[in-house]
Amino acid sequence: MKYCPICKACYEDAEDRCTKDRIFLIEAFPGQRLVDKYRIDALIGQGGMGAVYRATHLELDRVVALKVVLPDYVSNSETLERFRREARAAARLNHSSVITIYDFGVLENGRAYLAMELLDGRSLRDEIEKLGIISPKRTLEILKPVCEAVQAAHNAGV
Repeated sequence: MKYCPICKACYEDAEDRCTKDRIFLIEAFPGQRLVDKYRIDALIGQGGMGAVYRATHLELDRVVALKVVLPDYVSNSETLERFRREARAAARLNHSSVITIYDFGVLENGRAYLAMELLDGRSLRDEIEKLGIISPKRTLEILKPVCEAVQAAHNAGV
């Protein structure tokens, strides 16, 4: 079973895109296990390359954010290799403003996944929708850790 993240319409597994919104469908698989390590608990969101799930590492009982590459990228080895390089680069970073990468792998169907630290909080979009116009003070509070993360990446050669 798959569904559209915009209109929430349900589709069979063979479908890739919503017939109404033309967006990639998301696999609705809470409770499903991935590579016998992770249990999918909930969908968090969908980005340009993949869907992100709240998941639990079953052996460690650790809650993680699990990014799984969208089906459109499965057949593209160049994109898969880019995803692998990004995972390695992010895993080299050790900074309080950068999430921790725990795991990377490729599923039997060729889709790559990345397990990372799960952060509580709101997205920048949610913050803007809540506050409307963001004050200069709040903007600096938001951007300071972002700039620190960019500096950490630069220092690490990423």
